Amino acid sequence: MKFEIKAEAIEHLQSIPEMNLLMELVPEIPEREIVPDPFLGLVFNIIYQQVSFAAGNTIYRRFLQLFEQTPDPKALLALEFEVLRSCGLSNAKAKYCREIAKAFIEKPEQFTPEFLQQLSDKEIHHLLLPIKGVGPWTIQMFLIFTLQRQDVHSYGDLALRKGMQWLFQKEEMNPEIFEKLAAKFSPYNTVSSFYLWEITLRQYFRFDSPEALLKAQP
Repeated sequence: MKFEIKAEAIEHLQSIPEMNLLMELVPEIPEREIVPDPFLGLVFNIIYQQVSFAAGNTIYRRFLQLFEQTPDPKALLALEFEVLRSCGLSNAKAKYCREIAKAFIEKPEQFTPEFLQQLSDKEIHHLLLPIKGVGPWTIQMFLIFTLQRQDVHSYGDLALRKGMQWLFQKEEMNPEIFEKLAAKFSPYNTVSSFYLWEITLRQYFRFDSPEALLKAQP
């Protein structure tokens, strides 16, 4: 299942000169897979914490291979701890995955897709933050890759922070500057994040500015 990018999101982002320039450099962004199951969605984002996309993909694939069927909370808790770790999870991340499973078993009614879709982004934060290992970045990625929320950005994401700094040619980047720039993209910060991630993935930092990169294009 892919994240649905709306035509109005593209139109809005193209109205912002800096983002329009980036969109010229990246005429097509890769389709983004989503994980619609809330339990797997949280585990997915725990796995991707502070690792590259490639490393995250490998660990997540190995994680799924630990189970005969689609993993659920009970199946995860039934695994021996070292077996869970064998897919490439750190000791801490394996513990966090178990904490998520316990939370889903204790209050399953709070974690159904139907219930979660009724909640605001802020309410989702309040619901998930008490789970050990689940922080703001994990929740923001959950909002994107499980709930498909359209207006999510993350100062805690290093690639987004660096991408925003490079795109807008800022000498420094702090939360206040980041929030002001992100406000330009609202209500479509999620799609802007997809484009900003491409700056890191395509190693555009080799060039001093977007303009310099554009001039270097054949």
